[in-house]
Formats: sequence, C-alpha cells, structure tokens
Amino acid sequence: MKAKYCFAGVLWVRLSFLWMFSLIGLNLSAKLILSDLDFNQGQWTMVSISTYNYHPMPIQEELGSFKLSDPNILKQIQKKWDVQPFYEDHCEYHYVLKFYRGKELQKTLKINLFCNYITEDVFSYSFDPNWITEIRSAYQKMVWKNYRFNDLTVLRKAIQKAQMDSNTFLYHDFRPYLYDGFFIASSPHLDWNINRDSVVQAMKQKISERVGSNQFHVVPYLFYMNAEWKISFRFVVYCNEKEGKKYKSTDVTADWRHHLAYNQAGDQDIELMVIGADDNFKF
Repeated sequence: MKAKYCFAGVLWVRLSFLWMFSLIGLNLSAKLILSDLDFNQGQWTMVSISTYNYHPMPIQEELGSFKLSDPNILKQIQKKWDVQPFYEDHCEYHYVLKFYRGKELQKTLKINLFCNYITEDVFSYSFDPNWITEIRSAYQKMVWKNYRFNDLTVLRKAIQKAQMDSNTFLYHDFRPYLYDGFFIASSPHLDWNINRDSVVQAMKQKISERVGSNQFHVVPYLFYMNAEWKISFRFVVYCNEKEGKKYKSTDVTADWRHHLAYNQAGDQDIELMVIGADDNFKF
C-alpha cells in the first residue's frame, strides 16, 4: 500500500535511535519474541509472505509464501524463538510473518535469512534461519493477490468478503478503512525511556475526550528524539470527518483528510492485499 506521507529522515531516525540506545547503555535483553501471543486461546495462523530481496535465498524459491496453523508447532516455535538484540545492517527482508487469531492480525515480524535477523517495529534481534526451514513439512503453500480501489464503499465490501471467507486473510490492518479519513497528531516531548504503550493509551483518552466518542483508530507512526534526549511520537488517527473536525489541538501536524483526497491525480488508489485469494475470489 502506498505510504500517505514520506517523512525525510525516517531511516536516519531508525539508525540514530538504535545507536543512542547503545550509547546510553539501555539494557535490551534476550526475549521470546512470540511470548505475548496466547496460542491457547482461539484459532491461530502464521502466514509468511515471501518478499523481494537483492540477495534471494533458495528457500524462497522452494517454499514461496506459506501458512502454518498447527497449534502444537506454533507453541514449539514460541518456546524456541529466543532472540538476542541485534544491529540491523539493512539487508532488508526475505519474509514477512503475520500472526492471526481467527481473522484478526495480532503481530507482524520481518526476517532476513542471509544476515540472520528478525525485526519487530524498530527493534531487531538475531534469528537462526534454521528455525524457518526445520519445520517446512508443516507449511501449506499460499497465494495472494493485490486489488486496487478508488471507492471506499467497494473497498469495504471486499474487506467484508475477505473476512467472511475462511481461506483468506488481509495483509494489512483493515480498521483504518472503516473510517473515511485520518489526521496526524503528535505527543509532547517525553523522557526517552517512557513506556510506549502508555503514550498510546494517553493519546486515545485525549482524543476520546476531545471528540466525545470512541469512533477512531490510533496507529503509532514514527518517533524521534531531540537534542535534550526527549522523545516525541506521531500518531495517525483514523476517523470520520465529524470526529476529525472536532479534534482541535496544537498537536495536530496534518489536518483531517479523506483517504482518497488526492485520487483525482490518479495516484491515491487504495491497495488491498488478500492472502489466499485465487481466481474464484469475487466481491
């Protein structure tokens, strides 16, 4: 899906932020990267999408894109994927892993099988490529298709169809398109070690109080640190025009606009990637 904004220096932010963490001695310890997923509750599926990489790996040609839905194996890898903090050297990625409970996307990870790292959000960790290949017998091949829309009503019908079809998954979070548009807001500058989840919750509460409803969806977009080691966040707030216009605050960095505000130029179609869609998938 095309990015709606391109902020100069985002790559620099990522590099600088990791460098600053090491500089100030932040203790990033080993972690079980799937420990926050409860595979005992609900029906889970891991979908792995093969992506283009300048250094392709043979396993991509062999496996392509695939899914894993065996709960016992998911629990096995949850216990095994014990990762260490790692400096990503920008080898990009070979696979994007999506974890769904039912039809709801719960987590996204990206892995590089040549430089051996896995990335979640802006943090990277060492990753053993054998962890992917050693359970290949449990994989089921998957196909996917991209669809483009210039009408939100038709897009929502496609989302509903994909959600009802037991064989398909939506690559992206569909919740932004339940609303007509979005605006961007920022947090104040905070201590660098602030709990990021608490910042998100505080932003949600602030928006709810200002607009008088909970009809919106907040997504952290980026963060940066100033010279005083204070961190500030940017959030994309998806909502309808009524709520968007109600939110009056100096922290708005981009006013509310429709998803298709610039579609007259022909460059603002919305792309929907449906995993598992074949030629019989119609909407």
